[in-house]
Amino acid sequence: MTTLQFIVTSCLTLVGAVFASGFVNMLITRHYTLKDKKDLEREALKYLMRDSLTRYLKELIADGEASDADKQYAEDWHVLYEKFGWNGQLDSLMDKVRDLPEKKEESA
Repeated sequence: MTTLQFIVTSCLTLVGAVFASGFVNMLITRHYTLKDKKDLEREALKYLMRDSLTRYLKELIADGEASDADKQYAEDWHVLYEKFGWNGQLDSLMDKVRDLPEKKEESA
């Protein structure tokens, strides 16, 4: 191998290594950026769900009564909220809604 061939081969190897390193770095950075974005979206969803469900439960409690449909809707949202692993914060409100008397039918 001549000196020129050695230099060319070494340079090509070095350039290839730099590109490969940059590509791997880009993939790793993208992976963690997407993971961070998913974590952020999940956290935002948590707050939106909690806020919405809290408002709904407090409205039902303020009314002092709830229909079966209202209670089922609240229960479904509460179960979904808990499936995310976000337990405990709405349990006491949900218990109060479960204990509400049945909403009387309004006559026309």
